[in-house]
Amino acid sequence: SFSAEDARLVAIALFKLNKFKESARFAKKVVSIYPEMYFLLGQSYFGLNQLKKSFSYFKQSSKLEIKKDISLFYMARIAMETKRNKLAVKLFNEIVDNKTYDLQARQNAQHHKAKILYQAYTKRSIISHTLFKKKIGPVFEKAFSLDPSSEQAEIIKSEIEYFKKIYRSGDLGGSVNFNQQLGNNSNVIFQTVSPLTNFTSNSSYSATALSYQHRFGLPLHFPAEMSVNAGVNYNHHFKNNSLIKRFDQVSGQFGISGKLTPNLNQPNRSWSGTVSFSYSAMDNQLRKSLIYDHQTIGASISKNKKRTTLQASGFIFNSYLPSNDFYFIQMLGLFKKSNSKNTHYLLQTNLDGSLYPISKELNTVDFNINGTLNYRLRNTQFFISSLGLKTIYPYQNKEARGIEFLINGELGYNWSINNWLGITTKYTYSKKQSKDKINFAYDQSIVSIDFNIFNGDFL
Repeated sequence: SFSAEDARLVAIALFKLNKFKESARFAKKVVSIYPEMYFLLGQSYFGLNQLKKSFSYFKQSSKLEIKKDISLFYMARIAMETKRNKLAVKLFNEIVDNKTYDLQARQNAQHHKAKILYQAYTKRSIISHTLFKKKIGPVFEKAFSLDPSSEQAEIIKSEIEYFKKIYRSGDLGGSVNFNQQLGNNSNVIFQTVSPLTNFTSNSSYSATALSYQHRFGLPLHFPAEMSVNAGVNYNHHFKNNSLIKRFDQVSGQFGISGKLTPNLNQPNRSWSGTVSFSYSAMDNQLRKSLIYDHQTIGASISKNKKRTTLQASGFIFNSYLPSNDFYFIQMLGLFKKSNSKNTHYLLQTNLDGSLYPISKELNTVDFNINGTLNYRLRNTQFFISSLGLKTIYPYQNKEARGIEFLINGELGYNWSINNWLGITTKYTYSKKQSKDKINFAYDQSIVSIDFNIFNGDFL
């Protein structure tokens, strides 16, 4: 037969082997001699998912001051599991408020308390930007501050960052993107915004872009955010031809945008607005320097409802050549649909108007419809395709130009290797039909490969 000491040691050994039922049987025999067995019994029945028995043994262990902080923590966890959230919060508070208890136990208790509070509000669908900022956020932040260097703190920190983004609270972090494109363009001249003469000009090229965006939650009663973005671009053509080198440009952009989500329970319904400015300098081939090419000032407002986006936008284009100055207005509709996790459709329609104060023969009203189909080949690999048709009405030069049509198509492959690298290869073809074949009709094909070398989020 076992002595009391032997039975105690066997109970501990069996528990370590996850043989909870056998461990409890031996622990019960000696609990009157060794009160610390109350704690082991609580753990054993917790492992057996017999929560009512487990709670009673941890309660007895707590009364006897045997590993009281951990006993209270188990009791609180059991209260959570059995939907007694008020009791769970009371027990977690008892752990957090006692500074003599284990720091990790106090941090875990505060973290669980925060999750109970969050779940209670979300269950009743009354979560809001203000409520998170005043009630929920501080509870998570207190959990983090108890021991910022712990492993648990990293989990809490990531949850806080996630909630801040969801509820538009405080600093929402920034992201940087670097993109390098290499390709061949069969008709460089028609990359310009307002072509006046049709030249066929083939060249390989490099397009480099670096951008940064930072987002902030606005301190308003309703959930709103603002973002500031800036970027630089450099376009270089490898063919040493004066007409083509004219399009070697360095440009910079700056923009401020805002977003309002009236109901956070419906994140797909929102209003957005943007104001932007861009400046571009071109290659001055005479002095091997950069000179002013053009600048734009633009604004837009959009409404997003589930899979539909409606947008009104416009910009002013100011060129080094006054005859190229124009005003542009656009009304856009965007419709998204996914009939499975692998297939995504996008339909875009827009009505545009361009007004040239000097070169009135370039004034047009355009209607464009474009469809996109993306199909997932593998987890992070997509086949991409699009087809578009634009109808152009040159209302002040109709006799010379007639009604024009621009058709464009695209085929490509995208592979997002990881957060640091994505590759896209594309073939794009455009063909414009015009009565004035010399000045306004053209063909253009572009073969390109994009390296999205870095796309990261920062706080």
